[in-house]
Amino acid sequence: MTQQQPAAPTRPPATATTAEAWRDYLSQFLRSPAANQIDEIRGGIPAGTLLGAAAAMDVPRERFYELVGLSISTAKRKRVKNELLDPVVSERLTAIGAINRLAEEVFGTSALASAWLQTRNPGLGEVTPLSMLDTEIGRREVARLLHAIAYGAAA
Repeated sequence: MTQQQPAAPTRPPATATTAEAWRDYLSQFLRSPAANQIDEIRGGIPAGTLLGAAAAMDVPRERFYELVGLSISTAKRKRVKNELLDPVVSERLTAIGAINRLAEEVFGTSALASAWLQTRNPGLGEVTPLSMLDTEIGRREVARLLHAIAYGAAA
């Protein structure tokens, strides 16, 4: 008996701008096999998802664009033209989404997760966890701290 692989996530329409559409997409993405995730990232994620991701994290759009490595003008142009994000930005977007999802699991609500991500943290050198999400090393540090909190360490 062969086990059927889960399908690749269904891309949200380019016009999807809601936090809920982003959360649904991210859930499908994170549950899919690594090979499907890689294909999705390489193919590019619709720029319209930027708005839903920013809303889901309760972060101003412009700040979120910076986190994923886009200028405000480039992000707006890509959204207006319904373009796909390049693989680097797509990967950063999904990685930031995964960190936000982890924070929501640790703190129990999206509001508490957002507040934690935007509050200076001594475990991170008195910077906000959000400010570290633009680099892989920063995302690893934030994830490490979230795992420590989940298992009873002080944050």
